[in-house]
Amino acid sequence: MIRFKPDDWVDVLMRPFDMVSPEANIYVEIPAPDVRFAVVVLLAAALFCFSLMGKRPPQEPRRAARLLVVTLLATGAWLATSGNGRYFIPILVILGPLTVGLIRCLSVSRGFQLSLVAMIMGLQAFLLVQSPPWNTWAWLRWGTAPYFHVDGVPQESSVTYVTVTNISYSLIAPLFPSGARWVNLTVIGQREAAALEHLVSSSETVRLVLPTLPSQTDTSGQPSAGVRQAVDQMLHSHGLSLGKSCGLLPSRSIAAILKRELPEGGGDAPPVGFWVCPLERTDDRPPVSDHPPGANLEDVFSAVEKLCPRFFPPKTSATTRVEGAFARMYSDSDTKLYVLDDGRVMYKFWRSLNPVFVGTVDEVRGSAARIDCSQIRAPNWRSGGP
Repeated sequence: MIRFKPDDWVDVLMRPFDMVSPEANIYVEIPAPDVRFAVVVLLAAALFCFSLMGKRPPQEPRRAARLLVVTLLATGAWLATSGNGRYFIPILVILGPLTVGLIRCLSVSRGFQLSLVAMIMGLQAFLLVQSPPWNTWAWLRWGTAPYFHVDGVPQESSVTYVTVTNISYSLIAPLFPSGARWVNLTVIGQREAAALEHLVSSSETVRLVLPTLPSQTDTSGQPSAGVRQAVDQMLHSHGLSLGKSCGLLPSRSIAAILKRELPEGGGDAPPVGFWVCPLERTDDRPPVSDHPPGANLEDVFSAVEKLCPRFFPPKTSATTRVEGAFARMYSDSDTKLYVLDDGRVMYKFWRSLNPVFVGTVDEVRGSAARIDCSQIRAPNWRSGGP
């Protein structure tokens, strides 16, 4: 995913200063303003200027210099690979000691050094108070074992579990036998379709795992007809359908989440947790090669993908039908591409307010359409700019 990767050298150089912004999705998905990296850059520049002026630091700067070099090298590797702050936490931890170490190398009085440290700490505290990141994603507080409660987990190891909701199941997957296999249908693109087909066909048992929905649970504790219909629509193109009866894995953790997020319900609320439903293979699905969605528009999607492969990587997204258009979602770049029924071709970056017109179908096919790939993401989007 390139969500946090810089687009050019300007983005690379501005990353320490962008991180001061109290916006979400600057270097991590939640608002987490951090002034320390910018301060480190400014302090390093100040020390360099002092050295040119012939001023010797009051203490040996080698340790701070070594830590600064490690930080810069790690930053380069970080920005080249993901730019996501969750993978940069070890370096973020040492930014505080590095800041203090660089301040101690300044050719200023001890009192001024202490004042700088206090000022930086105060500024960081102010930013966090103004845009607190705590509990942004917190569903539960982890105090006692188990970290996430699920009761009655099946112990069969040769099972493939299918999920159809976007949220990760990494919390409960380790509670299942290590031989169990997991696949999520919401991220299946062209390159994963063949692997999914092989995975399902080679598995003796295939089951669906789905969080229970209290409002969509019938009197017998089973998914409602509406849930079954929606899930079957998602499974049908993969040659699968729901079995008749689903089991329930009760979860006190799910119950605690619902108690916190939803108004208090009555005492007769159904048990909550995860449904585990047997899946059956079906032979009535249309062959993938016969009626793929938007088959006559394949050349249109391919032509746009060639214009900006970084944002529209070829063969990574399946075409789906949405209201009034055929669409492809490129999860690696958070970008969608649409071919509307009226012949217009448009794309939309996830943080943009409106889609951008590329051209008509005929213009794309005739190589007359153009995209400025540098403008797909607005120049200042990481710092909250338009």
